[in-house]
Parts: sequence; structure tokens; C-alpha cells
Amino acid sequence: MLDTTTSNTVTLPARTITITGKRAKVEAGNELMTVSGTSVKMPAGTTLTARFAASRNGPYTDGVTVTVAANGIFTWKREVNKGKTLWVYFIGGKAISNTLKFPPT
Repeated sequence: MLDTTTSNTVTLPARTITITGKRAKVEAGNELMTVSGTSVKMPAGTTLTARFAASRNGPYTDGVTVTVAANGIFTWKREVNKGKTLWVYFIGGKAISNTLKFPPT
């Protein structure tokens, strides 16, 4: 007889987002922030939203969205005023990345 009182629950690994970045000077005195990210367990085409703020405690503003490639990688760039520090993280569904601080160069 089949025992129907037990179940086999499968827990899927969590979706994660990890980012690294750099900031470099560009023409006209501004600077360019470039973020490279890797996502785990996110299907190709998943949309992630950049969130940025001038302070670690916010308030954070939604930025341009990026799309996760088939290999889980994405790139985001933003030109910023020279001399400003910005904090950036990404969110996609319930997954939230680490937060990066971009001080002036």
C-alpha cells in the first residue's frame, strides 16, 4: 500500500544577485559608473531594477532596468556628476544584490 502521509518537499536554491563595479572619469568632467552583475537561478530575460541613492540610508530611486542574459550576467552604466558619492544595488523579484558605494574618483 502507498503511504500518502509523507511528502517529498523540494526546496529550490534561492535566486541571488552579486554585483561589482568601478567608477572612471569621462569627458566634460563627469564620471561613469559601471556595474557588472551575476545572477543565479534567474531565467534569461529576467528584468532587474537598479536602485541608487546619495546616502547609504536612502532614499533610493529606481533607475534603468537591465535584462539578465542566458549566462546570468548583466551590465549597467550611469554617468554621474563629479564629486558625488552614490550607492547602488539591484532588485529582481525577491532577490536583492549587495550594495556598492561609488565615491568620487
